[in-house]
Amino acid sequence: MARQNFLLGKGERLVSSVTGVRGGAPKQHPYTFFESRSRLAPMLSRAVSLVDSLPAAACPDDKAVLSVVLNPEYIAKSFYPKELFQQVGVEAVGSRTRSITPQKRSLGRPAEETLTTEIFVMGPRASLRSWSSIARSKLHQRRGLWCHGRQGRRLMGSSSQVVFAQPTLIAEIEFQGWTDDGNLRHAYYKGLREVQDNAAVYALD
Repeated sequence: MARQNFLLGKGERLVSSVTGVRGGAPKQHPYTFFESRSRLAPMLSRAVSLVDSLPAAACPDDKAVLSVVLNPEYIAKSFYPKELFQQVGVEAVGSRTRSITPQKRSLGRPAEETLTTEIFVMGPRASLRSWSSIARSKLHQRRGLWCHGRQGRRLMGSSSQVVFAQPTLIAEIEFQGWTDDGNLRHAYYKGLREVQDNAAVYALD
C-alpha cells in the first residue's frame, strides 16, 4: 500500500509562538442585579409554597425537585450557577432544552422565542425555604416601592400599618436602609415599573 503524505496548510505559522486572542467587549446583561433579584424572590416564594404543600410521601427524605430555567443569554458553561447551587444546598439532577420567550434582552433588542436550558435541582425542603428567605430578606434591605394610586401615596416597605392601594403608577426606589424614624436612607429613583409588574408589588414583613 502506497504511503500517504499529508499536506499541512499554513504550517509556517508553527515555527513561532502564537498568541491567542481572548475576551472582547464586557458582557451586556438584560437585567440589572437588583432587577434580577426582584424577579427571582417572588418566583422562589411561590415555588417553595408549592413544595411545602406536597405530602411527605411525595418528598422522600424531605427532598424536593425544582425547575430552574436559565435566561437564554446565560447558557454558556462559564455562567453555569454551580456556586449558587452549592451555597443554597441543592444539586443538579438533570437538564433539558426548553423554548421560552424572555421578558427582556440585552442592548434593548426585542424579545423573541429562543432555546435555553432548564435545570432540575434537588434539595431538602428546609434548604429551599432558606433560599427563599434569604432572597426576600436581601430584597427587603435594598428595595422599596412608592405607589401612587387613588388613595394617595403610601410606602410599600417595612413600615407597619401599611395599607395597599391599587397603583396607577409604580416607581422603583433603591435605598441603603431605613432610618430610626422610618425614612429611607440614601434613596434614589430607578424608574417606573411596567404595568404588568403590578401583581409583583407587595409589602415585605
